[in-house]
This record gives sequence, structure tokens and C-alpha cells, in this order.
Amino acid sequence: MGTADEERIKYGSLIEIIKKLDAADGLLKVSKIEAKKAVNAARKDGKITKAESSTVKAHLGLPNKSS
Repeated sequence: MGTADEERIKYGSLIEIIKKLDAADGLLKVSKIEAKKAVNAARKDGKITKAESSTVKAHLGLPNKSS
């Protein structure tokens, strides 16, 4: 698979991850603390996987500690 294909899959997947979050509409507008709490809550509730959580946190520039 080429780099362009990998990038499309990566960002296409990211769009799907964000759609799964209840707080997706305002996620990019909230403080980092609130965003981290929203991602962690979605992970805890089983709405997103650990890999999805890590991807979202990386995209938002949040610390990514395994939980």
C-alpha cells in the first residue's frame, strides 16, 4: 500500500472516530482538559477503541498515556 493510500485510510478512519464521539461537534473548540475527558469517557464507555483513542489524542495534541 502506498503512502497516499495509507494517509487516506488514516484520515478517513479519523473522521469515523470523531463521528463516534458524543461530544464530537464541540471537541475541537473545548480546552485540552475537556477534550481529554471527553476522549477518555468515550474510551471508558466502549464507544471507541484504545487505538482510536490514541489516534484522536494525537490529532488533538493531547498526552497519550495508556489507560
